[in-house]
Amino acid sequence: MKKIFFVVLFTFSTYLRAESKAQYRFEAATAPLAFLASWITVDLSYFYDSHWAFGPSIVRYNSDSTHGGMFLPTYNGNAFGAHALYTDNLLQDSYYLSFHAYSENYTSYQEAYLGHYDHQGTRANAVVGKRWVSLNYATMLGIGLENRNHNYTMVPDIGSKTDLSSNDTFLTIEFKMGLLF
Repeated sequence: MKKIFFVVLFTFSTYLRAESKAQYRFEAATAPLAFLASWITVDLSYFYDSHWAFGPSIVRYNSDSTHGGMFLPTYNGNAFGAHALYTDNLLQDSYYLSFHAYSENYTSYQEAYLGHYDHQGTRANAVVGKRWVSLNYATMLGIGLENRNHNYTMVPDIGSKTDLSSNDTFLTIEFKMGLLF
């Protein structure tokens, strides 16, 4: 009797999970490794249909230091933008293609006591990868290209400001974790 009860319970819980999974229309995702650099990233996605998701993207560069780190610069500022995600099925494991576009405004500190850079510009990327969905969690891992088009001002501790610009394209790796609701 206990075996029958547990089989029925397991079957019913699986059915409930499948039914509730079909009801998910939103996802809130972040890049957990960005926390190591004191960045907070959030992608809020609306599931348009079973293949497409769209929404706003926000990045907060929130370093508490006004001096560069030992190996990497520190950043303070914001980026606001939008993203799109395409996959075979948003609620199942599958491969994906994602796009992000941002407008950025931040200050970077390269090395201790050597001044800083004030950045303004745009950033866009396209990434392909694998998306895993389990219960109400999603994980994405992908690789792609990113383009940054910035105007920036070099502000040394001593001396005059210098206005510069850059337009760089480079390889990017994406690792994101999200909550479906």
